Amino acid sequence: MTISRLAGDNVYNSENDFDTVFQFSVYGPADTADWVYADDIYVAVVVHKGGDVRGNYGACRMYKVDNLVDSGFLDWTLGWRVESTDRPEALSDDMDEWTDEQIAELQSEVWVVDERLSERCSPGYASLPASELPGYRKSDRVYWYNTAAYILHDDTLYRCTPYYWHGEVNTPDNGTGYISDANIDTEDFLKQTLGEELPNVPSNIVENWDTSEDEIIPWIERSCYPLCRIYKDDVQIQEGYVDSDGILCGTDIDSEELIDLIQNGIVDGLDSVEFEGGVYTWLIED
Repeated sequence: MTISRLAGDNVYNSENDFDTVFQFSVYGPADTADWVYADDIYVAVVVHKGGDVRGNYGACRMYKVDNLVDSGFLDWTLGWRVESTDRPEALSDDMDEWTDEQIAELQSEVWVVDERLSERCSPGYASLPASELPGYRKSDRVYWYNTAAYILHDDTLYRCTPYYWHGEVNTPDNGTGYISDANIDTEDFLKQTLGEELPNVPSNIVENWDTSEDEIIPWIERSCYPLCRIYKDDVQIQEGYVDSDGILCGTDIDSEELIDLIQNGIVDGLDSVEFEGGVYTWLIED
């Protein structure tokens, strides 16, 4: 079985609400029919450290995950719960004149959930749910108060609360701001959707993401499958791995006959055979 790069992108190239963008690559068996639903998929991630998005990325992290759709890894935008109330007479048209005290008093008003708008602002309905909020296309200015954004539009006051299922939501301090000030915490997102980072990733992968493509696949192949150590007369001469089809891979032993002998005995975990004047032993380590 051959491991291949199945997909990859920079989230910067798509609509997203992350506080920090990142690049990712997905690896798995070359014959994977649909990588987004596959199990035992490896994901390499590098997080942007600021500045020009074309460079300045951090160390490579490796993860192993089942079903990227179910994990939430492909959900990159916030949803919004939208409520409304009649416009208070005392509320100025100029948002810059609003105060926390005014908005605090409005909490006792009757707020009605706008089911239609809440659906339109849910993940999956639009590529960027925030763009469906009232008045967004004219101006995305809002007044933030206690994690909710307040928007005055056509004599209706809207309270819009961001949410996300797979990570922590960051919102700004109280005061005037923009819808885009709300975002998904990237680090929390990666932990919740991909789990813990894989340990013992070689430094040549971690430190050299841009040139490590040829290093990642062999490392995954070695990590996926049992290690096979081959000895001749008690001295290790080779190290390979055994794939899911029982094929010995990753060695440069030329003798097909010797490889056949090893493959035929691998089920015993530890075995040996005399061949070409020496005793060959192979040990499979799960």
